[in-house]
Amino acid sequence: MNKTLLRKGFACITALTIATSVGVLAFAQDRDEPRREPPLEIHIYTNNTALVRGAHVTAISGTTITATTALGSTTLTWMVLTDTETHFIRRNGGASALSEVAVGDRVSFRGGLVADASTLTVRARQFKDFSNEKISATIAGTVKEVNTADMRFVLSTTARGTVVVKVTASTTIFKGETTAFFSDIAVGARAEVRGALDAGNNVMTAERIRLSMREPEKQVLQGSLKSIEGTTAPTTFILSIGGIDYMVKVAADTSILNVFWLRTSLANFHAGDTVRVYGAVSGTTIDATVVRDVSIRI
Repeated sequence: MNKTLLRKGFACITALTIATSVGVLAFAQDRDEPRREPPLEIHIYTNNTALVRGAHVTAISGTTITATTALGSTTLTWMVLTDTETHFIRRNGGASALSEVAVGDRVSFRGGLVADASTLTVRARQFKDFSNEKISATIAGTVKEVNTADMRFVLSTTARGTVVVKVTASTTIFKGETTAFFSDIAVGARAEVRGALDAGNNVMTAERIRLSMREPEKQVLQGSLKSIEGTTAPTTFILSIGGIDYMVKVAADTSILNVFWLRTSLANFHAGDTVRVYGAVSGTTIDATVVRDVSIRI
């Protein structure tokens, strides 16, 4: 690091150290308002290492973080170099990563000063982000919504209410003990999710998802027959219920009945008929056990 910069840096650091010492003392005396962020501190050690607390991130470029420390009109700019040996830490102590650091975050860092740099530069070995309030957690609940485009889903839980779960390329997904995919996540599925939870916003970035698929609930639904694919099972037909189109799957062993509960043929079904279906409902798909056309009276 060049001598002119170092002299200017030490002059600013000395002023900041004195000023912040007074500020910390005054703050510590206010017992009614607990300290939520680290005080501004800058320490330069004889082994050419630095410890900076209370800096603000102003830019991130690749693996380099730009941060500033300011008190009044005195501002120092720090270039923080990170690599595979940098230990990132969240506010609550959990392991973090460079990808979780954002402009505006309040941070602290420790590492060796880089000689002959054009600005104050630290090769960070420890980097703590006090603005990152994520905690490592495991939650469980029922999938209520799935957003395939954004690779996220909504989980309804007892303990935390509704939680938005974000899935990344590194997220592992299992169905029981078998490897699964995002496409296997469906509304109604039970899911246990482990990952980083932003408790303030109820958003979790998933590390591992374990799905436990339960059998869809069987229901009786009635609607108007819109169209039928074929008159021989297995086949499907479209049933309009309350303005929503449901696809009804008819298997070879599905019971086909008329209004009198007598067996009939799908060949007797016509568009506009009133049809009742008993079967397992998943979204807008019905796996029919019984199909009864109450418009057929023969």
